Amino acid sequence: MASFTGFNFTSGKVPLPLKRAARYSSPLSSNRSSRTDSERTEYKPDPTRSSWFSPSTRNGFCLMTLTLRQRLGLLLAVSLVFFTGLGSPWLFDEDEPKNAECGREMYVRGDWLVPTFNEDLRTDKPILIYWLMLSSFHLFGVSELTARLHSSILSVGSVLLVWQLGRSLFRSEAGLLAGLILGTSLMFAAVGRSVTPDATLVFCILLSITAYVTAVARRHGGRFGQPDCEGTTVEVRLWSEYVPQTRLGFAVIYAAMGLAVLAKGPIGFLLPTAIWGQFLLLQRHRDRTERGNSVVNSAQHWLSRTFLTIWDIYHPRAFWAALREMRFPMGLLIIALVALPWYVAVGYATNGAWLAGFLGGHNVDRFLRPMENHSGPIIYYLPVIALGFFPWSIFLPASVWQVVRRIRPEGTERAAVTFVATWAVVWIGFFSLASTKLPNYVLPSYPALALLVASYLSDWITEAPHVRSLGFRHACRTLATIGIIAIPALLYATSIYLPGEAWLAGLGLIPLVGGILAFSAAQRAARHRAVAIYCGTALLLALGMMGVAAPRISRYQDSPQLAKLIRLESGGRPVRIGTHNYSAPNVVFYAAQRIDRLDQPKDITRFFNESPEGYLITRADRLEAITEALPQDVTILHRMPRFLRKHDLIVLGNQSKAESMTAAAKDFDRLRWK
Repeated sequence: MASFTGFNFTSGKVPLPLKRAARYSSPLSSNRSSRTDSERTEYKPDPTRSSWFSPSTRNGFCLMTLTLRQRLGLLLAVSLVFFTGLGSPWLFDEDEPKNAECGREMYVRGDWLVPTFNEDLRTDKPILIYWLMLSSFHLFGVSELTARLHSSILSVGSVLLVWQLGRSLFRSEAGLLAGLILGTSLMFAAVGRSVTPDATLVFCILLSITAYVTAVARRHGGRFGQPDCEGTTVEVRLWSEYVPQTRLGFAVIYAAMGLAVLAKGPIGFLLPTAIWGQFLLLQRHRDRTERGNSVVNSAQHWLSRTFLTIWDIYHPRAFWAALREMRFPMGLLIIALVALPWYVAVGYATNGAWLAGFLGGHNVDRFLRPMENHSGPIIYYLPVIALGFFPWSIFLPASVWQVVRRIRPEGTERAAVTFVATWAVVWIGFFSLASTKLPNYVLPSYPALALLVASYLSDWITEAPHVRSLGFRHACRTLATIGIIAIPALLYATSIYLPGEAWLAGLGLIPLVGGILAFSAAQRAARHRAVAIYCGTALLLALGMMGVAAPRISRYQDSPQLAKLIRLESGGRPVRIGTHNYSAPNVVFYAAQRIDRLDQPKDITRFFNESPEGYLITRADRLEAITEALPQDVTILHRMPRFLRKHDLIVLGNQSKAESMTAAAKDFDRLRWK
């Protein structure tokens, strides 16, 4: 597995040399040019810290040597996850067909401005995902593959950005691990193969954060935190030095936020700036405390210390100082230049209807009250992350404990750990407070979690003294146990919902065998091999779930089958289709036409009077309630079970089509597995 994933870790210890940081002067803060020797703190490096690779300096960056095989191995591994069988699965209700159909309708109209679904205005998402889909449709035509292509490409880009982040924040091997961890976590792998704006948002957020970290690292000789690449000691930096030094650096950061606003709305700049600002406020408080300028001291009661600490961090003067260092007015201007033109244009084209629906309904209302029954307790995202970040979520407790131990004392990576932890806490905390909760809302925090786990694992491999040796073996036991539980659970689930697909239970063997092999390697003190085996296990699990299981499961969905069956029976000629008590966006996408929603019996009567050759899809248990509204020559043409539900679905139409529908159903049943 080690060679397959591109890893060739070396367990030898190479001390990381340090260098005294240069004294930077910047017009952003007068404090930087007026620091006295008494205000400066010398940090002595920890001789127990080590790295797997020898450092080298190139183009102003502190890079660790990575072999070409390792770089290509990472790219190959994540490409397999995101592109293997990408077009094989049918679109999964509900979000995928809504977004894909919106792009298809814009493509048919030649419209790059106003999104619609089922020929009605759609206010759920901004335009960037549709622009990317339209580009694919124009190049390669409309299909499941082209609808998903942009998500997969951007997800590979996100993995590479996380790699760069890990190199700048920690070490090169941590960046390599973080990229693979992100790419093989199940939720991110699924979203990277889906027609949703989440992969686009994650890429834009990562682009902004990477631009920020890279700009700060470039300013300080290659590393975001202490130390830089050469020498023996390092000067602890002031908080105001954790900002870019050039206007171009700020421009790139805020331009990426502007793209995020086009991908998902105001959240694209509100949370990234909140993460950045919170980090600066924490660094400012730490500077004041270490220089003895803080109002907090150890002699105070713990309640007083807590209150005064919060006051010192969020004091209005500190808040405005952070905004000044971030050049926030300049940032707002750049974001507006990138995102505002489309928002103004779509508002004008729809007489304000799109802006009212999106900003009011899908932003403010979603935060203040649950929408579409998507609610949950404040701890909702703990089990969500445990499942979505699997199999790497097993390491999160140990990684969080390591953060707590490393964030308080002085250390070479204290600022980097603080920044990544702030990223995760701010993003997850914000959506934990929101009333509407969905698993994908916290996906932009997954890169931060990947970096924390990668830092923990890289320290474990090098046998850092602050990392417990039992942690990895406990994780392997947990992974193997989950595999044991998964096998009978999958057998039971497939027997009910996926008859004939019991072989999918074999996926449970991947974590079972991988956990045992990784544990065995860890017991023999072959730590680099143990991590490589775990990485290979995660890769195989992601490939099995996304590339093998997903296409089979998708074929059991009812809505694509019904739409394809009607098109097959009608010979591809235009026919009118209606639904009653049944709403599935996949019917709209696969029928490639407008679908009439018939809410009342009188609507059904009018539908068949206007279109005697039309089709009506409804639930079998609702047939009795609409029988009187049906013409006498309308009968049941087809019946099938609804996917993951207990009731059946029926297709109603003119009885003259009964024989042709039966023949079409037999042909379709053979074709859908090819």
